[in-house]
Order: sequence, then C-alpha cells, then structure tokens
Amino acid sequence: MCDLTGLFIFCILVYGLYFSCLFKKYKLLAFLMLLSIISAVFRGNSGIDTLLYINRFNSINWENINLVEPITQLLMLFSKSISNNFELFTLMHSALVSALYFYIFIKYKNMRYFFISIFPVLYIDSIFNGLRVGLAYPLVILSILRSSNFYYFLAILSHVSALLAVNKNQIKKISIIFIIFLILLLLMYDYESYIDRYSSKYFQYLEITTINVYSGIADFSMLLLISFVFFVRDKKSIFIYFFAFLPLLLIVFSLLNKYVFFIRILRLAGVILFSYSALSVKHNEKHKKMFFYLFSLFGFIYSANFVRQISNSCHHPINGFLPLG
Repeated sequence: MCDLTGLFIFCILVYGLYFSCLFKKYKLLAFLMLLSIISAVFRGNSGIDTLLYINRFNSINWENINLVEPITQLLMLFSKSISNNFELFTLMHSALVSALYFYIFIKYKNMRYFFISIFPVLYIDSIFNGLRVGLAYPLVILSILRSSNFYYFLAILSHVSALLAVNKNQIKKISIIFIIFLILLLLMYDYESYIDRYSSKYFQYLEITTINVYSGIADFSMLLLISFVFFVRDKKSIFIYFFAFLPLLLIVFSLLNKYVFFIRILRLAGVILFSYSALSVKHNEKHKKMFFYLFSLFGFIYSANFVRQISNSCHHPINGFLPLG
C-alpha cells in the first residue's frame, strides 16, 4: 500500500503553498519551496514518472542525447559531471523551477490569480512528476510577460508543447528555425530513429486513457474559468464566448475524457491564458475583488482534487505518485 506519511507531506506542501500565495507571504513561500525541493530530492520512487527519469539519467551520455527537448538532458549531463547521484539532478532541476516561479511571484503582481489557483498543483507536479513540461511552464510565463523570444525558445527546448505559446510576431522566426532544424536533422542525424521514437511515443499516449468520464474535469474547469475572465468584457464578447469558444472547449473536454496527455495541454493553455490575462485584462475594483474570491475558492478545490489524485495513484499499474510503504 502507499505510504500515508507521504500523502500527509504532499497535503502540507500543496496547501502551504496555496495559503502563502493567497496571503502574499513571501518568506513563507520561499520556506515551503525549500521544503518542496528537499522532499523532491529525497522522494525515493515517489512520482509516477520518477522511475522513467531515473532510467534516463542512468543511461544518458553525450552520444545518445536527444536534440528534441534537450534542456533536461543537458541538466542531467551537467549534474553527472559532478556526481552520478540522481538526487543532485533533482536538486538542480527543482531549484531552477522554484527560482523561476519565485521571481515571477515577486516581480509580476498581476499573476496573482495564477498563483492562488493552479500554481501549487503545477509546481508540485513539476518537481515530482512532469519534469520537462514542468520547467517549460515558468519559461512560457516569462516569454509572454517579457515578450521574450529567448525564454520562448528555452521553453520549447524544455518541452515541445510550448510551441502553443507562439504569438503572431514569432511565427516567422519559429518557422525559419524549424526549417533549419529539420535540414540539420536530415543531413547530420539518423532522422528515422527520431520518427520511430516519437511516433511510437504518440501511440503510447493514445493508449493511456482516463479512468472515468469526469477525469480531468478540474483542469477543464480551470480553462473554462480563466478563458471567461480573459475573453468576456462586454455583451458582444459574451455572445462570442458562448457560441464560438465554449463549443470548442467542449470538444477539448470530450478528447480529455479519452486521452490523459490532453490534461497537460489544458494546463499549458491555462498558463498561457493566465499570462496574457495579466498583461492585457483590466478590471475595476469590484470585479477584482469578485475574481479574487472566485479564483481563491477554485484554487482550494483544485488543490483538494490534486491531493485526491495523489491518493488514488496508489493503484497505478507501474508506480504511484506516493512512495510505497
């Protein structure tokens, strides 16, 4: 069975992060991030994807590094040049993710809705489970808030799904770089192995189905909420939202009920909308107060659902989110 002590630790971390962001306690947030880093370093087999990352860490070298999403691999190689312990890599990765989020929390006050709603879940999942996409999240936020191509390219190099954050000013540059990358791949590398690898990975993702029809409903609700706040500003936008954008979200939800990997796409979409909302959406004091209560309530429920998922992951066929006791 799963270790209940681990579940208790995750509860403390998730809700500690939530309340420190809710009440803007910077020192408490820094302390809880430090506790989270320590917990991640000494997590053992905790985290569904942990064993996969340990195997990758043990086998990686400069000859078999993958050109697609290389940042995590380069971090592995750098840590291996110092020590062969997976714990050192985990320390470097989680410290980097924590530093990026803490900088965003201090620097960009308009990101508060993000921090009181989905940040605690994304952060814990980023350092215990989805390490590559977890590093991409804060890089995507910085690429949008700073209008930075540099952070955007780093996000793509961390996880290819960050391509979704492209804006119209970056399309031309991205297209040129993508073409150059394909040419280099065709000329210098065994591109067939890349095609085989990612096609097999794609079909593996398709085989991973959700448990029931309401799986992922928390992430769908998150996207529903932030998209409503982002798009709806007058009567015309309300009409567009309910008759154009909402049906699109319902299609996404139907796919979410079948394929687990859509949850991460939804979370990335939420990160993108939160970032653009922080840049462009202005609300009066009455609306600010209403949205604050709305997002804080949603964040509490979203965190509770995440803890529930952690507890239920004991039944994972390979390895659950909690350490085995």
